[in-house]
Amino acid sequence: MKLSPLAQVKKEFGSKEKLVSEVVALLKSLNDNLPEDIEKRLKSQTNLKLLKLYNNAKKVKEIGKEKVVEVILKAKRPNSKKVDEPYKASLMKYPVSKLYNLYLSAERALKKGKQA
Repeated sequence: MKLSPLAQVKKEFGSKEKLVSEVVALLKSLNDNLPEDIEKRLKSQTNLKLLKLYNNAKKVKEIGKEKVVEVILKAKRPNSKKVDEPYKASLMKYPVSKLYNLYLSAERALKKGKQA
């Protein structure tokens, strides 16, 4: 049986505060320009949202933010030889979850393109 989000948080992190501090640490390592009140804002989020954010941030950190952006660029403009620097810069500013979702979509599109 699948654990509830609260049970998952308690099992993996001990408390919601520890999960929030882990998420903040991951986000700070990925983004330079986080709002100052990020910790306060995250504490008001549900356990499910925090767990999703933690997992997405962890995966982006494992893959590498640059690599994630490269895959997205490759999927959006497959025949382009030049890198679209303004678009790349805007992607680097995206929130982690949005960036990870774009990455998953881009990977699926690239796999689908290879199969066709």
